[in-house]
Amino acid sequence: MIDLFLSEGYEDDWSEIQKLAQSEDPKAYHTLKKYAMEAFRLRPPVPRILRRVGAHSASIHTDIGDIDVEKDTMLYLDIVSPPASVPLQTDLSLY
Repeated sequence: MIDLFLSEGYEDDWSEIQKLAQSEDPKAYHTLKKYAMEAFRLRPPVPRILRRVGAHSASIHTDIGDIDVEKDTMLYLDIVSPPASVPLQTDLSLY
């Protein structure tokens, strides 16, 4: 997970994580936990998956338009699109 926070665009998050890690405030642990959960969501150990279409046909909505696929088509899916910043407001029950 550390690779996320050391990558370009996450410098402010990394700085905040370092401050929180040294804090005595009990709320710091909760915020660090949220950073960790978001890191695993944004950079999961397996960011892509292989799936077979089970329905007779399906339409997949993508950034480049809709794609129609037939039953038994194999799809290689990227399941993560990282945001520009880490959304710490995500409810922990959604992980």
